[in-house]
Amino acid sequence: MAVKKRAAKKAEKKKKYLDAYGTNLTKKAKDGNIDKLIGREQELDRMIQILNRRSKNNPCLIGEPGVGKTAIAEGLALEIANGTVPESLKDKRVISLDLTCMVAGTKYRGDFEERIKNIMNSVTTKPNKWQKNIGKGLKVNNMAKREDYISWDEYFMGIALLSARRSKDPSTQVGACIVNDERKIVAVGYNGMPTGCNDDEMPWERDGETTLDTKYPFVCHAELNAILNTRGKSMVGSKIYVGLFPCNECAKAIIQCGIKEVVYISDKYADTPGTRASKRMFDAAGIKYTQLKPKRQELTVDFREENV
Repeated sequence: MAVKKRAAKKAEKKKKYLDAYGTNLTKKAKDGNIDKLIGREQELDRMIQILNRRSKNNPCLIGEPGVGKTAIAEGLALEIANGTVPESLKDKRVISLDLTCMVAGTKYRGDFEERIKNIMNSVTTKPNKWQKNIGKGLKVNNMAKREDYISWDEYFMGIALLSARRSKDPSTQVGACIVNDERKIVAVGYNGMPTGCNDDEMPWERDGETTLDTKYPFVCHAELNAILNTRGKSMVGSKIYVGLFPCNECAKAIIQCGIKEVVYISDKYADTPGTRASKRMFDAAGIKYTQLKPKRQELTVDFREENV
């Protein structure tokens, strides 16, 4: 007697999960709350056929929002309610799971998994009483992914361009981003004075009475800064994203550290000896250089709290 009570209590507890997170579509159909399926009879017949297999009998409905995936599941429930299904499907129930409710309130790690486990236990304990897993869970596919997301190249180049905004150079701001073959950022850098050199005391002019009166002997370019910022991490096989095509000095460092591809935006100094030398060295060393052709002309960084 005690065993029967424990079993009944356990069954009631399991039933609670289905009642809390699921909707009995078969009961809705019997109550007349589901309309007749029109135009999807072929898909419904195919689903019933799959459900009657001995193996591989879990149908998956995939399609754009609004094409009728949920309607097919409801159509199955209506067929079961009317008794117009094969014997193996009679007396079965179609439960529509609401995944939003299942996720709600799962504050701690493992809460959601525990709910899923309890649902599956409820279904598999007495499999002859339950239909296969069809229903609201399919609505996971109803929300399509965003289509206006940026590409990996745009993402890494965007980081390089954002790094350039840290440069104090009043004439040219360049940023660089080194990325390994796993699409992980290794280091970033921008053009500026070496560490310890006061930006307010060092020259930023492009022209002067002597070379020492200009920025050129002192400024560390973005590519070299990024390479030095790796602090010993391997760059073999990596890519470097940079706004401006590298000069010949940076090209030497890029080759020596094992970077295999340069992705750039501007090549405005293409006819200068320094850039021609860079390309000659890259070609000789087998370094690929690609001009990025982004799909968009700009990206906006919005710091407003209400838009985060």
